[in-house]
Amino acid sequence: MSVAVAAAAFYSVSVIAIQAQQIQGKAITIKRDAKSKSIRQVFSEAEVDYGKYQTAFWNWSGNNANVPTNCVLEVDTITLNYFPAGGGSVGRADLVGRDSGGNAIWRLQVVYAEPQKTTHLTFPKGLRLEAGGHVEVGFVNDGPGTIFASFNGRLIQD
Repeated sequence: MSVAVAAAAFYSVSVIAIQAQQIQGKAITIKRDAKSKSIRQVFSEAEVDYGKYQTAFWNWSGNNANVPTNCVLEVDTITLNYFPAGGGSVGRADLVGRDSGGNAIWRLQVVYAEPQKTTHLTFPKGLRLEAGGHVEVGFVNDGPGTIFASFNGRLIQD
């Protein structure tokens, strides 16, 4: 491969990366059933120490613990890591999506995370939460130590 070809290929990849970076994080609009919806990729990260629950805070403005009015949150992936303390050998997470009244809409109990191993859960249809709902991470069994949880999903606005 000549230097000119390699330089042209590098330039093309660089331009594509810059263009992708420029559009990343912006809402897109799709049409479904003749109704426009705005969809935004969102994420949250939470650390919870043994014996506690932690509410996930998302990357949108305003009250970023609760799903905004006229929106639906769909969680597509959850990634867990366990950091042991005091002889802990495994962490057991409790992941809960609650509605505005505090009732569990979806729940993943007894999700084990081993030290130095990543547990990655995928949900092709998405775990849905309506406006006012929130996500919690609990670490109340096994342990001790800290569980780190990362959530990825979509915020859909009607």
